[in-house]
Amino acid sequence: QIGGVRRRRIDAADRFADLTDAEIERMRWAVHTDVHAAFHRALVDQERVRLAAHVVTFQEEVLHFAERVAAAGETAPLTLRLARAEVAQSEQVLIAAEQTFLASRIRLAQLSGWPVTNPPTPGGNVDEPRDPQPFEQLMAIAGERLPAVIAAVARVREAEARVALADREGLPRPSVGFQFRREGNPTSEGPYNIYLGLVSVPIPLFQRNQGDRARARAELEVAEAELGS
Repeated sequence: QIGGVRRRRIDAADRFADLTDAEIERMRWAVHTDVHAAFHRALVDQERVRLAAHVVTFQEEVLHFAERVAAAGETAPLTLRLARAEVAQSEQVLIAAEQTFLASRIRLAQLSGWPVTNPPTPGGNVDEPRDPQPFEQLMAIAGERLPAVIAAVARVREAEARVALADREGLPRPSVGFQFRREGNPTSEGPYNIYLGLVSVPIPLFQRNQGDRARARAELEVAEAELGS
């Protein structure tokens, strides 16, 4: 206890608790962003289905008009065949859009924990696109609020505490003791009361916790590299 190992261990445990909280918040934020992105992607795919259905309706109206004109003998058969081809092509686009929309709904169900057999249908409208903030401002906000960055900082601090603990454990660990002994005395002076104070300081000439210290420093370098990237 005199060498300060216990204090270093408590500090390392506190930093590990902070890192754990930061990692939990990072995972919570990752789930939030994934669900948010999947929801808006499903909204976009839903809008594409709606637009594709409008195109099919329009092409069918064109085909009906072409059929009436062809029945009156006022247009060539090629125009009618082209109108039918346009309808078939627009129907294929609609089917592809519906399949994409279903895949988006299933993806949203997987991310949100919704039953995949009955994927949710998103409600609302697609947001209008907005210009992002300047890059420097976004980087400053990310450095202060982004859970991934906060977790990386906590990981560096936890690694620093581990390095400090490993270094402290490599130092000599002094110990203090006290001993009382009572010895008899055949003379008239009576027994002797003997008090001994002990101070022990081991000298680790060959083992100074090199393995744990090297491992802790390597983990610190990795954490700093991850924070810098």
